Amino acid sequence: MASVTAFIRVSKKSVQSANVRFRLPDGRSVQLFHKSELTVNPAHWDGKKQDIKAKVVCDAREKTKIANDVPARKNLILEIYNSAPDKSALTSE
Repeated sequence: MASVTAFIRVSKKSVQSANVRFRLPDGRSVQLFHKSELTVNPAHWDGKKQDIKAKVVCDAREKTKIANDVPARKNLILEIYNSAPDKSALTSE
């Protein structure tokens, strides 16, 4: 069964914001990626929980937006993938 993972990628520690990316692996042959418009401070991102760290002091609106949008986007990606009749035609674009 496919599952979606949220993560960020930064090349430098001094970066102030990074886009949240999503990865959908399905077996060994399928790896789909999506770079979203959602941005987060890399110092505030918790990779294990795939959310903003609990003890970070930041804007409450930003925290709730990320807490709501990341699971919603994960569900949307999974729904699109599962509803596709021909999964070999799907690409990361």
